[in-house]
Amino acid sequence: MIKKFDDFINKTIVDKREKTFNAWFNSLEFKEMEKIFRVRQSDFNPEDGYQEFVDYCDEQWDKLSFEEKEDIYKEYSGKPSIDEKKLLNEIFDELQNVTERE
Repeated sequence: MIKKFDDFINKTIVDKREKTFNAWFNSLEFKEMEKIFRVRQSDFNPEDGYQEFVDYCDEQWDKLSFEEKEDIYKEYSGKPSIDEKKLLNEIFDELQNVTERE
């Protein structure tokens, strides 16, 4: 039972961290994407608001491992690593709310 709980907590932490990375990535300006993926927006077709550039960057982001996304997040966001203690507190609060409703 404890092993399953630990697995659940670890997976939830990873999921929450990945959501943070993805939300940050989705908020980037083109210039930031250019730096991360070392491509230039101007090398892509300007029709449709450079959608080809955005699609390319999205594809590259999706190919990255969790660890690679975390490294990029740390390097380019200017934020430190995500506080796992804070995440644990959030998870336990969510669990407590669920058990109180039942």
